[in-house]
Amino acid sequence: MSLNEFYKWLERQSIEDKLVHIRYKYSWEDKWTYSNEYLKVNTDSEYIDPVKGCYVWLNDWNEGQEDVEILWCIDVSAIDVPVFKL
Repeated sequence: MSLNEFYKWLERQSIEDKLVHIRYKYSWEDKWTYSNEYLKVNTDSEYIDPVKGCYVWLNDWNEGQEDVEILWCIDVSAIDVPVFKL
């Protein structure tokens, strides 16, 4: 889905941190860049309504690429991490 579609989709989701898998490129590029990005609920500012929810990307990945696609998204709380064994 496009980035704009993703932002509209977020409005209907639970308000919590998300892990988002994206791909992006400039229109003149042939090769996509794939990335896992952390989308954090931002409640740090007094101007942000924490009930409505506002998100901030923890990594500044968006440098004006024209082609951006969201491939998947998951709530951080839904990630099942296996037990680490040495």
